[in-house]
Amino acid sequence: MTGTAVNNSLRIGTASMGVFIGEISTLLWDMRWLMLLAGVLYGKPIYISSGYRCPRLNKAVGGVAGSQHKTGQAADIQQVKKIMQNGEEVTVVDHEANRRVFKLIEENFDFDQLLWENGGRWVHVSFRADGKNRRQVKRLWKK
Repeated sequence: MTGTAVNNSLRIGTASMGVFIGEISTLLWDMRWLMLLAGVLYGKPIYISSGYRCPRLNKAVGGVAGSQHKTGQAADIQQVKKIMQNGEEVTVVDHEANRRVFKLIEENFDFDQLLWENGGRWVHVSFRADGKNRRQVKRLWKK
């Protein structure tokens, strides 16, 4: 189930940029700026499948208790492509595009965590509010 599907099924609202103040607003702006720059370097749009999550949504999607998503310090990126399957056009995860975006962020940007999740189904990138980014690079599998 995608974050959007969970969001809709639980009727959990998402806030507009105008609702956020202080650090969260700054971090969300920094995240959007990074995605724009990454998209320029990559030559294609960068698709964010999950950004800020309220605690209830974070729990519903299986996020960890200390998730940086809950403070607006993280985003999940999921590049997709369209393919023909059984005579119909379907949208699927583009693992190769996710790999290119992962490498681009790793080589060109400061970050706290950069995670290659579930065999490249998505890329998680986060930043610390205090600027003390650890540059952790991990490959994770969620059960």
